[in-house]
Amino acid sequence: MAQGTIFWSDDDGRRRDLRFEEAFPEINAVAVDVIEHGHGNAGLGLRRFQKRSVREFVNCSSERCAGKGFSLGRMLRRMVSMRRERLHVVKSCESREESGSPCGNAFDVAITLQLRHPDPRETTNPAGVLAFLHWDHAWNGHHFPASSIERAARILGEAGIGTVRMDFLWSDLEPHAEQFAWERYENIVDALRRRKIAVLGVLHYNPLWRPGAWNQAPDAPAYLRFIRATVKRFKDRVRYWEIWNEPDHPNYWQPQDGLAAYAALLTKATAAVKEEDPSALTLLGGLSQNIPSHLQTIYERAGKNSFDVVNMHPFANPLNDGALEFVESTYRESLTVMRRFDDGDKPIWLTEIGCPGLRGGNVAPWWLGANPTEEQQAQWLKAVFAHVPSWPNIERVFWAFFRDTPGHFKDGVDYFGLVREDFSLKPAYRALQRASSKLNGDLLS
Repeated sequence: MAQGTIFWSDDDGRRRDLRFEEAFPEINAVAVDVIEHGHGNAGLGLRRFQKRSVREFVNCSSERCAGKGFSLGRMLRRMVSMRRERLHVVKSCESREESGSPCGNAFDVAITLQLRHPDPRETTNPAGVLAFLHWDHAWNGHHFPASSIERAARILGEAGIGTVRMDFLWSDLEPHAEQFAWERYENIVDALRRRKIAVLGVLHYNPLWRPGAWNQAPDAPAYLRFIRATVKRFKDRVRYWEIWNEPDHPNYWQPQDGLAAYAALLTKATAAVKEEDPSALTLLGGLSQNIPSHLQTIYERAGKNSFDVVNMHPFANPLNDGALEFVESTYRESLTVMRRFDDGDKPIWLTEIGCPGLRGGNVAPWWLGANPTEEQQAQWLKAVFAHVPSWPNIERVFWAFFRDTPGHFKDGVDYFGLVREDFSLKPAYRALQRASSKLNGDLLS
């Protein structure tokens, strides 16, 4: 194949050879890191390509799996269409083998793009945090008054955070039916964006003017109206939207019905988001209970086109043996489900993982048992960010939470923060600062 051309198979199986600059004018440069597992002829190792020097990249040229395995062109095409600058997947022609004699090739593939016109709402930084920056209510003791937002954004930026996950609370944004109030959230988003921190907005919880409890399955027409208005208002600043939070947990979604109502709502909500902003991407509401099983239910009831990012909350107590192994097994079982539904290259985000970190005192245990110390919390964060971001398909990992909330949850959960209530830095903050620096220094460029 001539220098400067690239191969992929179209969806109908036809082979195409195109000049790289013609096929991908949006890309300035691409780096591909490939590790082959098993036998075959494509153990290429690290490959770094410039725009006019891309070489053929085909994972298996044998008769058994030619055209059925990994194709760099297909991955690049998807990344460009989604404006994704990082992709890390495992590809294998074994899962597509029809002859009963698998080729045995599997490839751990990491791709990093430099786009000609990067999306200003995006980041390649995989480190995120859950921050309750909207908490300026009596029920949370005005945890983040307007006067504290700039300070919080500065501390988040200095930690090396790439993305903040924050609620876009329906009752705040639509305090009365069809009457919207944007200023508070615009100030928060703008403070983060000035520090080049991306935003993941969680669209959820029923407003006070709706009948029923805050965590009941919402009235679909009203919820979709809220989604459209919010996405339209923030589409120049926010690209990622999460459809509710933990719909598989009875604390956050009632009644529990095997995710039937949520799956129906997810399909409609994603369509509403994309009607207002075709470039936006949607996340599942982070799954937290029996995650692989519930993920399979979402695929069965809503289908793979009802969301763009798989989202999970695999909490573990670092004081228990095998904590990291539990997180990894949850992830791997979920990835198996994704592949079963032919969705194995979709990104996975862990939008909540964390644990308490206490200096002392008599605090009730959190839901997973004894409370770790601040030093043990920092060690858990270090372990999570040293391993999880390198797993295939994992695109971002969010620590829960940014700031301690003493007296709110009335147990160890009040001490999940990276910083204390007075904004003094905990050891976990320094650990995340170091981890983020290492992760971003290690990115292919």
